[in-house]
Amino acid sequence: MILFRMFLKEFFPPFVFVFLGLNGMFLLGRLLPMVVPFLSSISGLADIFHFISLLLPTFWTFIIPMSVLFALLIVMFRLSRDNELVALFSCGVSVRSIALIFCVFSSVLTIVSLYLSTSLVPMAKAASKGFIAEMAEKVLAGGIPVRQFFSPVNGIVIYTHAETDKGTHMEGVFLQDARRPDAKVQIMAKSGEILAGKGSAAISLHDGVLIRASDELTQTDVLAFEKYTMKLQLGSDSTQVSRGDLPFGELWRMASNPQQSQRRPVLLTELHKRLALPFSVFALGLLALPLGVSFGRAGFSSVLSMGLLAFLLYYAAMVVMSNLADSGAAPAFLLVWSPNVVVTALAGYLIYRLQKNGPLGLLK
Repeated sequence: MILFRMFLKEFFPPFVFVFLGLNGMFLLGRLLPMVVPFLSSISGLADIFHFISLLLPTFWTFIIPMSVLFALLIVMFRLSRDNELVALFSCGVSVRSIALIFCVFSSVLTIVSLYLSTSLVPMAKAASKGFIAEMAEKVLAGGIPVRQFFSPVNGIVIYTHAETDKGTHMEGVFLQDARRPDAKVQIMAKSGEILAGKGSAAISLHDGVLIRASDELTQTDVLAFEKYTMKLQLGSDSTQVSRGDLPFGELWRMASNPQQSQRRPVLLTELHKRLALPFSVFALGLLALPLGVSFGRAGFSSVLSMGLLAFLLYYAAMVVMSNLADSGAAPAFLLVWSPNVVVTALAGYLIYRLQKNGPLGLLK
């Protein structure tokens, strides 16, 4: 119990520090590009903090495994640097005892991450998209930003040279519609207006040219028009909900539905990813022990480099296996869970070697 309290005291501060730091980095990388186009529609700090509260949970399934890995590596580095790890092993504390403590920490945070992945994260993703749609509706009601490339919805980019009538009437309009990857459209029009409504909007363009090219650029269609109206769906559309926004129960039901045979590999991949990613907390947390003992004396930069390399290799393997599972190359269960199995087996083998050969030789 004394040993457990000691490691808990050592683990908690670096975990909080790394967790908050990674949240800040992820947030700045995602928040600024998404908020800048909607600055005119944000009423105050309350809207910004509300959006942050919706956006942050979507990162946590990736941030928590990184935080656990780096925090445990920092703990092992500090104990090695101050010779406390040598003292522990000299007093008879075994590698197995420390591994058990690491398992407890990792298991608790795995359960937390599992709840986030299956419950909170899908709700946060859907709510954040709803918030963005609400902001886009306000922006469209107030007019398109002049001389800026503005994307009110995913796949639509609008540019206008000038505006009148408080921005609802546009002069010199360029619009690109890439909502369908197989039918990308570019439109240039002399003028247009915005018709905004509750949850939806429409853009009406006048006296322009529509250009549509195939993906291979082997065929191009050009159409001149006097009036062209495009409807924009700003709110949530239940028929077009992405797999990442589906509640876990709904995802399970759709993946088990024989009528979803065409989408079944993709749905099964998403289902197993939501379960497998939280268990990366346990796998990477367990791997931190042999890495920390082996590289604790090499320096802080070496410890962090090994931790970053381990996470990047794990994440790259997860991406590759998920893409293979999406294509139906093999059962999603085998592919998506294989990185966790490999990392856990590797950690178990390294811990076994440390226990068998003794850790003091590595610490000298």
